[in-house]
Amino acid sequence: MAQSSLKFRLVLVTIVTLASIRLQGTTIHGPITDVEPDSVSWSALVQVYSPLFGEDYRAGGKSPGGFDCSGLLQFTFGQLNIKLPASSRDYAHQGQAILRDSLVVGDFLLFSGRSAQEIGHVGLCVGLKDGQIIMLHSATHGGVLIENWVGQSYYERRFLGGRRIFTYVP
Repeated sequence: MAQSSLKFRLVLVTIVTLASIRLQGTTIHGPITDVEPDSVSWSALVQVYSPLFGEDYRAGGKSPGGFDCSGLLQFTFGQLNIKLPASSRDYAHQGQAILRDSLVVGDFLLFSGRSAQEIGHVGLCVGLKDGQIIMLHSATHGGVLIENWVGQSYYERRFLGGRRIFTYVP
């Protein structure tokens, strides 16, 4: 039963994210080899991260069997031959800074660590709906998962902003 619920959530988030990209006016391009520089195929990205749901959290983990937050994103984008930082704090120097009310699907979400004001956690925005901001991340409380962080005090008080590094095509 839990696995069918996870599959339902995955399908729902995929539909919402693809619809969000289309509503933002993104045009459909050819195969991934024909996309503009700094753009990423969202459907290819979803195909890479979907099988990783449920992988364990592991501090410093960068491969299936155990991921930390930056290791998950580095591995996922790496499967598409895109190099990302190995540390969550290094995302502060990537792309363009984005305020919370300007986030779009595909933006990276930055949070402070437990005991510091510097970046200690990173996730990827995979959905926006009815005030929710749904992120893909690897967390100590569930490993690789997608969840709405809006309203969760842990994330609310630690949110530092977003970074837009790529544009996405369906």
